[in-house]
Amino acid sequence: MKKIIILLLVLSAAAGFGYGQVKPGENSSVEVYYFHGKRRCATCVSIEENTKKTVETYFKDQKAKGTVKMIVVDIDDKKNEALVEKYEVTSSSLFVTRISAGKKFTNDLTNFAFSYSRTDTDKFMKGLRDKITESLGK
Repeated sequence: MKKIIILLLVLSAAAGFGYGQVKPGENSSVEVYYFHGKRRCATCVSIEENTKKTVETYFKDQKAKGTVKMIVVDIDDKKNEALVEKYEVTSSSLFVTRISAGKKFTNDLTNFAFSYSRTDTDKFMKGLRDKITESLGK
C-alpha cells in the first residue's frame, strides 16, 4: 500500500513538470489600467493616486523591468477609443490584467477601488498589491 501511495505522489508531482508549460511568474507581466473621464470626483482622483502609490511602493523593480506597467487612460480622448471599447468602460474603472504565454486574464477591481481607495487606503493598497502579486504568479 505504501508503494502505491508513493508512486501516486511521484506521478502527481511529475505531471506538473510537463515540457513547455509556463511556470507561475515565468514570462508573465501585469498591466494595471486606470480609466477616467475628464471630470472626476475625489474618489476617482484617489484611485489613480493610490494605484500609482501602490505600484511605486511595492513593484518599483518590476516596473523598471517592464513586468508591471501602470497605464492611465482618459476615456474621453478619441485616441483611446479602441482600448475603452475593449474593456467596455463608460466611467472611472480599475483593471489588473495578467499577460502570460500570449494570453490576457483581466480582473475588474472597480467596485473594490470605489469601496476602499478613499475610505481605507491601507486596505485598498493591500488588496491591489495582493492582486498584482497573484497576477505575477508569485
